[in-house]
Amino acid sequence: MSFMFTNDVRRRCVRHAVNLISRATKPSVTPLAIYNRTLTPTSAQNLLSTRVLFSTKTSAAASKSDSKPSAWDPFLDNIGKIFFGVIALIIASLVRSSMGTTNRARLLEELENSLVTVLDPLEIDDLRIANDELTPDIFRRVIDRSFASARNGTMTYSAFVIVVRDEMKKIGKGEEFTIQLGHLLDRVVFAALNFFDKEIEHNDKRVNLNVSSERELPVSFLLTVYSLALNCCVDERINILFDVLEREEKARIGGYLPGKSLPEDVVLNIIQYFQLSCQLPPQTQVMPIPDAKYPVQTYRRAGPKDMIEKYREGNGSSDTSGYNLEDFRKIICSPEVCAWGECYSKLRKY
Repeated sequence: MSFMFTNDVRRRCVRHAVNLISRATKPSVTPLAIYNRTLTPTSAQNLLSTRVLFSTKTSAAASKSDSKPSAWDPFLDNIGKIFFGVIALIIASLVRSSMGTTNRARLLEELENSLVTVLDPLEIDDLRIANDELTPDIFRRVIDRSFASARNGTMTYSAFVIVVRDEMKKIGKGEEFTIQLGHLLDRVVFAALNFFDKEIEHNDKRVNLNVSSERELPVSFLLTVYSLALNCCVDERINILFDVLEREEKARIGGYLPGKSLPEDVVLNIIQYFQLSCQLPPQTQVMPIPDAKYPVQTYRRAGPKDMIEKYREGNGSSDTSGYNLEDFRKIICSPEVCAWGECYSKLRKY
């Protein structure tokens, strides 16, 4: 049995159907055509069920999108592992740094040991104060007499002591005018003799010393030890030692020294003499071993060549042709050598 919808019902059905069709798909017919079409009970039922059909599809699509797995994020998915890994690296670096510092402190303690450093800085001060009358003029007279009495630039320590006493007696101050606290100088020389024997027997012979059965030593080394008692300013002491090295080199080559320039070997020797006579602080003698950084940094005692190379790296200098007085002063007072602790002086300008 067929019947006709009223105009009001037909308008509402058409409006609802048009809205649903416009949301889901492109309509195949215009809304006007649908409006003008006569609706049968079957077509009206289809229009009313369209809302349920499209709402069902929309819900299925939404549930499908919700069930889709999220993309993999390597950082967020492993945030716990990364956090604990960073903490472990920080702890390992702190432990490694602490162990390296311990190795450096251990070497410093060994260098400050009485078997290596036979003179304490306070003893050096006492030696200079006790010999306050030992002026640079008297020291230069001892230099002249020592080179005149030397044989091939070397002499025994006992012969050197005789030269020092004779020259100091000539000043006219009596028999008592001699080196005070001389046992401190004896201690340095005897320790150096044992060290030289060990170096020549076991080491790489960096220092060219002629140690014979009579234990002859270079005059420059003996004068370097003697300078421990010289109570004068640093510049005057540097000038005197440079003159000593210059005279020794002239005697060696037998002639004129061009440009008043010392070869590198002579400068290396004087740095070695400073080490043996306790005139360098232990801090400048500690050097990290480049090939022993891992797992823990280890250290060794720096030699003269190590100090010179470090000085060149710090100053960007590669000239090894020779060293004049100013170059010699810069090296001796540099932080890499720091003779007499002069690198710690804030007032000094290089």
